[in-house]
Amino acid sequence: SAVTTAAQRATNVAQGKELERSAAQLDAEKQARMTSEARLAGAMRDLAAVAAVREESRGMVITLSGSVLFASGQASLLETAKTRLTQVAEALKAQPSDRTMVVEGHTDSQGTDATNQPLSFDRASAVREYLISQGVEASRITAVGLGSGRPLLDNRNPENRANNRRVEIIVRP
Repeated sequence: SAVTTAAQRATNVAQGKELERSAAQLDAEKQARMTSEARLAGAMRDLAAVAAVREESRGMVITLSGSVLFASGQASLLETAKTRLTQVAEALKAQPSDRTMVVEGHTDSQGTDATNQPLSFDRASAVREYLISQGVEASRITAVGLGSGRPLLDNRNPENRANNRRVEIIVRP
C-alpha cells in the first residue's frame, strides 16, 4: 500500500544518508592514514641523513656516534647533538602510536665497569630526556645503560673504540 511504500522510501533515504556518512568517514580516515604515512616516510628520509638506521629482529635501530653527542667521559649533550636529536625526535613522533622505544647507551672498554655502566645509563637518559623535550611521549621511551658489554667491534684500536661509543635507539615493532 501507499503507507508501506512511503515508509520504505523513508528507510531507503535514511540508509542512503548513512552510507554517505560512512563513505565520507572512510575517506577522511584514508586521507589521515596517507598523510601519516607520508609524514613517516619524510621523517625517515631526514633521519637517514643524520644517523645510521637499520632493521634488526629487535626492531628499527637508530645508531648515533657517541662522539657526536657527548664530550669524552661526559653525559651532557653537546649543542651539535641537539640538532641531530631534534631530527630523530621527528622520526620517532611519526612512528605508529603502538611502538615503544628504548635508548641504549654504550661505551668502549676504556675505564672500569664501575665508571662505564653509570656513564652509559646517564648518556641514554640524557638522550631520552631531550627526545621527550621535543615531544616524544615519555611513556613510550625508556633508557638503559649497557656499559662496554655489547661492542660492535673489538676495542683494540681507537677507531673501533670510537665506533663502540654510541647511543642506539630501538623502535620496537
